[in-house]
Amino acid sequence: MTSLRYLPAALALAVLGCGYNPGTRAEPTPVNFTVAFPDGKPVRDVICFLLPSTVAQNPAQVVLDTQGKPATTVKLIPGTYGIYFEPASGKAAAYKAIPEKFKTPGGQDVEFTGSGDVKIVLTP
Repeated sequence: MTSLRYLPAALALAVLGCGYNPGTRAEPTPVNFTVAFPDGKPVRDVICFLLPSTVAQNPAQVVLDTQGKPATTVKLIPGTYGIYFEPASGKAAAYKAIPEKFKTPGGQDVEFTGSGDVKIVLTP
């Protein structure tokens, strides 16, 4: 009789399954973006930080080249990222031109869909 009292729990596990499936996580994909000032001039020689809006995404940081593009490949999981900047080594003058709201996290959000080029304009 004691073995029968565990029968409902055993049936529930058999029906529902006893494994945990957190779902599939998207793979990071290369993203192409350019950062510019409102007058069209590229934001360059600074470190660009991309902060994820969810735990399923990954953060990134990259130095922007003279054209306002990442100097190295950036791979992100599609979604919304907060963007901010810090001075690159020895490039304090370039950093001074960045609007204040982009010098700390939370200045602006950017959407990366995983396809196409994204143009980010730093409006004050």
